[in-house]
Amino acid sequence: MRLESDPFPLYCDDDRGYTIFSMAHTLPMFPGLQLDVLTVADGYHFSGLVPRGACGTYYDIQTALEGDGWKELHYIIPTTEFMTSYQDEFRSRVAQPAGWGKKLREKDGETSGAEVRMYVADQKSSAGLAGGPFTRSSWEAIPGHLLPPLASPDWDREVIIIAKRGAGAKYVQDGSIMRDKIRRLLDKMSWAELKKSDKYIPSRNDPWRQL
Repeated sequence: MRLESDPFPLYCDDDRGYTIFSMAHTLPMFPGLQLDVLTVADGYHFSGLVPRGACGTYYDIQTALEGDGWKELHYIIPTTEFMTSYQDEFRSRVAQPAGWGKKLREKDGETSGAEVRMYVADQKSSAGLAGGPFTRSSWEAIPGHLLPPLASPDWDREVIIIAKRGAGAKYVQDGSIMRDKIRRLLDKMSWAELKKSDKYIPSRNDPWRQL
């Protein structure tokens, strides 16, 4: 399955404002999901280089890696900015893909073979290059706030993150880690009813208002 990681805004309970959930927070809504490969296109950046949404992309990847429903995850980003941007208010980004790989092995077992790799396109401004084995290079990155002050990040390159669950890992989505606010809404109405209600804000209406 291939999808775009649009943010998922919902008016929950009696909240006066909406809560922004990530794409991965919606996967528990589909118990039994058991994908060989889930391919996700970054929904926090427009096509090409747009220096916004760095933290949104970073935490969207992290949330997807923490969830289930897939055996292999491909996450495609049109820019390196999610790592190299100096925007990191809480200084919470860490070196990648080492950090994500460590967490996946903690989940599946140190000797399970679970891994996360990151590749960057060899050329600028060309969509699709990061997905090809002959047009990309392995990439390890430290977060932007640790870069030297005079560093000039080469933002305009596509990145793909490839995560693989460990041997024997149980990756079927069972719905058990659904966010409480989403669960309470679905206890009151079906997904079809929720989409038609005023609780759900389609991303096409204004997908960037939360940034």
